[in-house]
Amino acid sequence: MNKNTSNNMMEREFDILQSLERIEPPAHLYKTILTQTSAKAFRVSKKWLAGAAAIMLLVVCAELMIILYSNQTEDVDIIETLVEKQNHQLYE
Repeated sequence: MNKNTSNNMMEREFDILQSLERIEPPAHLYKTILTQTSAKAFRVSKKWLAGAAAIMLLVVCAELMIILYSNQTEDVDIIETLVEKQNHQLYE
């Protein structure tokens, strides 16, 4: 689309908006909007809370099991599983 065409179209739209009559909102409207939005913003469903609590419980249990089982194994075994022995022989 040509820039001049889109600029002309926008100017026409702004001209239409400027031709509208301005209306003064009621004084209590702002306060009403604030109370309605603040009341809705902090509502959380009980299902979401229960789900979040269950997930947190699973994470804590998993971390505890990892800590408990890591203390039972020897450090040498862990290092051997993480770092494999390399064989530098070309021919066997």
